[in-house]
Amino acid sequence: MERDRPRERWSRASGATTAELRRSVRRLLAGEEAAARLFRCVALILLEQGLGHRTVSAWFGVGERTLRRWQAVYRRHGPAGLEALGLRGRPARLSAEELRRLRATLRRPPAASGCGPGPWTGPRVRDWVRRACGKEISVRQGQRLLQALAPRP
Repeated sequence: MERDRPRERWSRASGATTAELRRSVRRLLAGEEAAARLFRCVALILLEQGLGHRTVSAWFGVGERTLRRWQAVYRRHGPAGLEALGLRGRPARLSAEELRRLRATLRRPPAASGCGPGPWTGPRVRDWVRRACGKEISVRQGQRLLQALAPRP
């Protein structure tokens, strides 16, 4: 059905697309249990009002199988069941303290942290994490951390 596919729209005022908005919501949800519960509740309200799993899945960027699991938990245990789900996904490699240190480090030029001249990049973040935290992350994860934690102009 045409209605099941999300249309890529953009705001004339900001130039942002709906995909960018979805990515922004995902970043806000990362690690925030209260926000994740609210997100699930909104998705379930739409499902319970008759919107299809495929439509809600496309709108929210969540798998249909995940939505069905949330709905089953909700129908069996109510809102308390959703709270018991907690956050899913792979546990974070870096602790909250290590993320705080990385955020503070990203406010300074890489050279100040012994990471060489030029701007912060995924490989430089990976190298800093290796040296400062003794942990291995991928270049892609370094890019994600840089995008999430670097100060915006």
